[in-house]
Amino acid sequence: MERINTPPGGGSIAYSAAVDSIGKYWQISSFPLVIRCEARPSMDGPYNTIGISYTRFILRIYSVLHCILEIQLLFIIMSLTAEDLASDGIKKDFSQAYLDSANYTFERKDGRDIVEQVKQELGDYFSKKKKAAEILAQKVKEIYEDFIKHKKFKTGKLTDLKAKQYRDSDIPEQLAGSLKFAPYYKQNVSQEFSTIKIADEVPREEEMTVDTVNFTAKLEDTFKENAGNDEFLRWQYFGSTAGIVRIYPGREWSTNFAGFYNDYDPRVRPWYIAATSGPKDVVIVLDCSLSMKGEKFSIAKGVAKTVINTLTKQDYVNVVCARASHWDQVGKLHYYGTTALSCQQDTMVPATIAHRKDLKEKIQKLKAGGTSELEKGLEIAYDLLKSNPRTGCQSVIVFVTDGQDTDGENIRCGPGTNLLSPQPNLAHTSQSAFG
Repeated sequence: MERINTPPGGGSIAYSAAVDSIGKYWQISSFPLVIRCEARPSMDGPYNTIGISYTRFILRIYSVLHCILEIQLLFIIMSLTAEDLASDGIKKDFSQAYLDSANYTFERKDGRDIVEQVKQELGDYFSKKKKAAEILAQKVKEIYEDFIKHKKFKTGKLTDLKAKQYRDSDIPEQLAGSLKFAPYYKQNVSQEFSTIKIADEVPREEEMTVDTVNFTAKLEDTFKENAGNDEFLRWQYFGSTAGIVRIYPGREWSTNFAGFYNDYDPRVRPWYIAATSGPKDVVIVLDCSLSMKGEKFSIAKGVAKTVINTLTKQDYVNVVCARASHWDQVGKLHYYGTTALSCQQDTMVPATIAHRKDLKEKIQKLKAGGTSELEKGLEIAYDLLKSNPRTGCQSVIVFVTDGQDTDGENIRCGPGTNLLSPQPNLAHTSQSAFG
């Protein structure tokens, strides 16, 4: 082992470039510094085992303290470096001086004038949108009645229609070379024509499908007229009972991660349902008993979430998970209860985005368990429909169950239940409407 002279007052501590089994070595690298902390015992003359062990212990303590002090110094230097970076890298002082040297003018604003101006601009904005929708709705009525009145030909196929009548958003060959990027729409569109989107489950060769594509082609002139009258009007579309959407400006439909076109059915969209059904109060009763475990419960939760997705902020909603406690075959009580999932368990809640998200998250976390106790769930549903606030218009109960009246051999009975009493055979999915 190579030795170098110890510093004055250094005792038995020597600094070395080598590391062996006697010394301890630490290295901390951080730009622009490299810190090495080394400790090595240095013995002069004879020594024994006890002396070496004691020296090792003392040197290790010293070296650790030495490293801590140097690391703290490194952090101080790094903080100073970060401050220099803010000054030299992003020119903090220069930017502040530039802003300070700018010419500022004092101008007095009347709050009432600003409010009146905003009121006028927003009023014009929404009134134009409303007028465009009314014109479009009236045009749809006129062209449909005219089409039915004068239809004297047998419906053919979609491929028999002309390009002006049928351009499919899912068939890029029909749109090739016609789409250009528009910053206002943030995608490639064509303001020369509209396009058709047909839901995946809709048969393309049915008479109703072809007729809808055919007569809605006459909406293009109205689309263009509305766009000319309102520069801030973006998308215009018409959704039919056939599951077809005609949209203007024309565009290619969006795709999923695998490159397939996303499905779109206007009949399950909130704007379509709101226009066709009006405000409503909806309570979804889910059978959460153990017999629903597995794929059945996954389907039931999917049904509930789909119904919630169709609601708008004009509707009121709540979800009830129906089940009850039970004893198992060895007499152990398993506690379950029938509860409403919303944050307001005794009332309905508006079907806003926040409430819909909250309910769907809680539905997703549900696990099947307990015995069938559907009567309590329906009682809660009826109480919710009589509570306030609510729309007071249509009242709907969506009841989802597997219809089984037993929950397996491990579930014997619920509290106060007679095992010999018959259980009703419930329908798989039922819906009741009142109002």
